Amino acid sequence: MILLVPKSRREDLEKAQLAERLRSQFFIDYGVRLPEVLLRDGEGLDDNSIVLLINEIRVEQFTVYFDLMRVVNYSDEVVSFGINPTIHQQGSSQYFWVTHEEGEKLRELGYVLRNALDELYHCLAVTLARNVNEYFGIQETKHMLDQLEAKFPDLLKEVLRHATVQRISEVLQRLLSERVSVRNMKLIMEALALWAPREKDVINLVEHIRGAMARYICHKFANGGELRAVMVSAEVEDVIRKGIRQTSGSTFLSLDPEASANLMDLITLKLDDLLIAHKDLVLLTSVDVRRFIKKMIEGRFPDLEVLSFGEIADSKSVNVIKTI
Repeated sequence: MILLVPKSRREDLEKAQLAERLRSQFFIDYGVRLPEVLLRDGEGLDDNSIVLLINEIRVEQFTVYFDLMRVVNYSDEVVSFGINPTIHQQGSSQYFWVTHEEGEKLRELGYVLRNALDELYHCLAVTLARNVNEYFGIQETKHMLDQLEAKFPDLLKEVLRHATVQRISEVLQRLLSERVSVRNMKLIMEALALWAPREKDVINLVEHIRGAMARYICHKFANGGELRAVMVSAEVEDVIRKGIRQTSGSTFLSLDPEASANLMDLITLKLDDLLIAHKDLVLLTSVDVRRFIKKMIEGRFPDLEVLSFGEIADSKSVNVIKTI
């Protein structure tokens, strides 16, 4: 795993121990140990760009203003304070950056800010989670299970009666790809022991495990005790439900091209004018259509995660920004 960084920034990033910090924080947040991360000079990169390579293949380029702070929950009100932010468009999200002095002023007014290194970590973590199959597979799963066996041998024995290591690995990959931590392996194994004998479809099995992890999932995406959400309306959910088809082996979404295009246009229209980056909010919908909506939008909105109402903890308040 390689990070190409501007020559002018490399020494500062090495002093800040960026590579070590990325690995340790990712393990805390997701429960997975990343392979070695190397910093290399990026030829031709401007001072605010960083490129991520996984297995020597370019995955993503990020723009981070190292001398500024990012406003996470930006609103038009900021301009009325005499602040003119630096605006950067990345993918389908807008990012707003201000000076440290302006950032402290906004923080006192209740805004959430991130310094450049924290923002870089969040950008990298989202991309690494989305590409989890590049560095986490059966071998890594077996290593985690071996560690678990030392503490909970009977639990693991029960799980392996009904689920192979390959199947467990796929479950963990699917959880991680939607930014769900697998650090609490005992809870995941308890859910697998309960549902693996009854549920043969891995995708449905993952949904049951997400239900067991609701409190952790909600905490993961909440910022300061608040979950910023875009809610899916009952009308849109009904369109999705009518397109769900079941076979003996699986369940899938089958919308006609016109209905699918209309839905995507509607979602795009509602999301495009948001001033909060997609990785800092969630789409909120009913549990029975959650995974189908995620599958439908992930190509156009890869950083936007979809949560169900069943994954909302009582201790978190939900701030519904918009309804689709």
